[in-house]
Amino acid sequence: MTPRPDVSVQRTHEVLEAATAVFARLGFHKARMDDIAQEAKVSKGVLYFYFKSKDAIIEALLKHLFSGPIVNIQNLVQLDGTVRERLLKLTESFGREVQIMERFLPIAFEFYSIAGRNKAVNDFLGNYYREMIVSLSSMLEQGMQSGELQDNLDTTQVARSIIAIYEGMTLLWILEKGKFDWVAISKLSITQFLQGIERQPGKQGYSTEE
Repeated sequence: MTPRPDVSVQRTHEVLEAATAVFARLGFHKARMDDIAQEAKVSKGVLYFYFKSKDAIIEALLKHLFSGPIVNIQNLVQLDGTVRERLLKLTESFGREVQIMERFLPIAFEFYSIAGRNKAVNDFLGNYYREMIVSLSSMLEQGMQSGELQDNLDTTQVARSIIAIYEGMTLLWILEKGKFDWVAISKLSITQFLQGIERQPGKQGYSTEE
């Protein structure tokens, strides 16, 4: 027999979809639980059964939106290939997520505005960036050990710079309403950035083998 779908999982997904629409329309501050219940076509009692507060919904959306990039980076660190190859793959993956989740992006940036008052959001975002930095740093250290990258790089600061390229490009993409190719421009920026930290041919530790 085909297993029956988990109704609670399906209903939770439906509530989060409704909350996304409401938050995108009204913003976190103005949106009410009544608005979300109406959008989800459920009673307030049902809504409160799944989420005890608006903050609980916000926290669930946060995890939904920000978990993907961490998993992608952690997976790429395990792959074979140069730092350049893996970073360009990460850029393509990140860009696909940006485009697929376009309707979530205005909400994504609202998370930063409430991080100061919501400890759970603040903690999650802080951990999100720490994990990204750690994973990217690990990849960069591999590049230093293989001779692909210059010696004595501060991999933590380099990782922060890479994240800044992605975050800044996403902000511009939102403000310009998707009028440029996020992947193409980001890959160009990453490539130019890498040129500044890669070991140059002819210098000790550099390999020209492909």
